[in-house]
Amino acid sequence: MTDRSHRTRVGNYLSDVAFITSGVVQGSCLGPLLFVLYINDLPDLCSSNAVMKLFADDVKLYCNVVAQPNLTTAHLQEHLDKLARWAADWQLPISHSKCCVINIGRADASAAHLSLDSHALTLVNEVTDLGVSYDSSLKFSTHIAKIVAKAHSRANLIMRCFVSGDTVSLMRAFNVFVRPILEYSSVVWNPYLIKDIDAIKTVQRRFTKRLRGMKDLTYEQRLDKLSQESLELRRLRADLLFMYKIVFGLCKDLNVNDFFVPRFNQTNRGHKYKVYLPVAKSAARFNFFSYRTINAWNGLSAETTDFSSLTRFRTSLVSQDLIRYCKVCLA
Repeated sequence: MTDRSHRTRVGNYLSDVAFITSGVVQGSCLGPLLFVLYINDLPDLCSSNAVMKLFADDVKLYCNVVAQPNLTTAHLQEHLDKLARWAADWQLPISHSKCCVINIGRADASAAHLSLDSHALTLVNEVTDLGVSYDSSLKFSTHIAKIVAKAHSRANLIMRCFVSGDTVSLMRAFNVFVRPILEYSSVVWNPYLIKDIDAIKTVQRRFTKRLRGMKDLTYEQRLDKLSQESLELRRLRADLLFMYKIVFGLCKDLNVNDFFVPRFNQTNRGHKYKVYLPVAKSAARFNFFSYRTINAWNGLSAETTDFSSLTRFRTSLVSQDLIRYCKVCLA
């Protein structure tokens, strides 16, 4: 790791050699590994009353407020001070303009007084984390509005750019460039409000209606002729796939007991991997991933569902009658 140098090439021209004394070269093969080694001790600053999570150069620091908000805020401020000292010691400056505070659940006025390295942190009602926007009530309507607007814009761009009008090519372009916008991290924000489900459906419904020979057909007929599925059904399958990973321990950091009450091999009806949950006491909990997926999971057919592997499970879901668990019909 000593005597390193680099130079920049543009066309056939090379810059002068620059010697590297510290830092990581952006775009290098070793760069990500070296950066992880550099910041790997950062979570060790946290005690048991705070949690820090990292993704690349993004940091989340949070505490659970139970009974004493002022005491919890003091603990959080203490950890923010530790973070500031760590950044100063290791010469890794913090972008204070990108830092903020959000209360999840009941509002805490003391959170408005938090600061990082003498910079007051802004108290916000909505944040965007790894591409998903949510508010202090853990609602995702704003996120859905953003992705729907972006998807409509991308779909219109496809219709303008493809002059041939070939239905197969246009539909393939939609599946590659538009549909991922509407399905990214859907396990987190899968909507339960009819207006949000309809808003997402509108993107595919409008696009398919503009295709050649599809104008006079119903939405269900268009999907059938184009061999497409409803977006709500696809999101439900994504939920079930993620549930499979949790139940069978394919997600190392997620314990099935934190999401469900497993009672494997204790039923004479249906499959043997059924799970159970207590009655939800809040709207946020009732519409959480566990509750919205459990009925579809327990209702899977034992005869036609293959639980032997994730790939086989994904394939067997195609033959399942899951449309009955969707809230919005196709028409």
